[in-house]
Amino acid sequence: MLQRSAELFDAEVRRVLDIHAPLRTGRRRYGQHNIRQLSDEARHAKQLRRRLERRYRRTGLESDRRAYVSACSAARDSIMKSRANHIRAKLDEVSGDVGATWRAVKNLLHSNRNDVFSDDECAKFVSTFCKFFVDKVNRIRSNIAVALQSTVRSAFTDRPYLGPALSSFQPVTTEEVHRLLSAMPSKSSPLDVLPCSILKACTGTFLPVIAKLANLSMQTGKFPSRYKQAQVLPILKKAGLDRLSPENYRPISNLSTVSKILERLVLTRLRPHLLESTNFSKYQSAYRKGHSKETALLKISMECTLRPMTSRSLSSSVSNCRPPSTQLITRSCFSVSSPSLA
Repeated sequence: MLQRSAELFDAEVRRVLDIHAPLRTGRRRYGQHNIRQLSDEARHAKQLRRRLERRYRRTGLESDRRAYVSACSAARDSIMKSRANHIRAKLDEVSGDVGATWRAVKNLLHSNRNDVFSDDECAKFVSTFCKFFVDKVNRIRSNIAVALQSTVRSAFTDRPYLGPALSSFQPVTTEEVHRLLSAMPSKSSPLDVLPCSILKACTGTFLPVIAKLANLSMQTGKFPSRYKQAQVLPILKKAGLDRLSPENYRPISNLSTVSKILERLVLTRLRPHLLESTNFSKYQSAYRKGHSKETALLKISMECTLRPMTSRSLSSSVSNCRPPSTQLITRSCFSVSSPSLA
């Protein structure tokens, strides 16, 4: 039922889009000198220059040559003035923000120009990247298996849990989906059946459908398989590295918008239960809002400053910032009892 509902949602959206907004292909001008930054005066000057050039090539008269040379000089001055005004306006928009100013300067200097590859090169890169990352995951798995076989296994005991159990999720409402969707940025994924901006503009139509999908997913304890797919984008780890070497890239997964919504709806129900549990370490820093490696380092730094440090006390401070390695955190540690939440 859940898989069928997700497939039906995507199919119906595509059908409606094909009727009212069929897919069209075209060419997009890409280059350093973008005409969009030119003023109307500069554009008219370029058009006049081009007309006078054609006239001079057609007639060969001296008067037309002089008019063409004069139009070239006027167009050049107008274009340079327009570009200078464009740069000045861009910098004025981000005045006072150092980060935004740096990004604007990099954009104006075209320092982030992407390399363009042919279709054959792209196909070769895709197969190369896929093989490299699959082999890397398999190699990590085999190394973990070998490491586990060579170590002495410890007997893990569950921590006692005190408090209410989490046996089911609260139903999702359309108002909750609306709040979540409104707070999300209007960034679309190539896997989306429609842009995120249209999804946010037509909330009255899509909110009940998304809420129903979320409730079906939580009731059955399953996630739609079509929303588990992601577009993997290789990002170069550091500027200057060899672009043809797969190990120099970091894979970034881009999920669909509906997939992100379903995940966040589950997270809003699971996070309060975990944070209120006594088994949740107060020193947990990773994957926790308002905490990071900086908070863990600050705790150790403060303890080093406020009291004399020995090798034993330093080891104790470091161990407090991580979960106990001799215990295994399981579902029973947080009293997650429903089979649908496995």
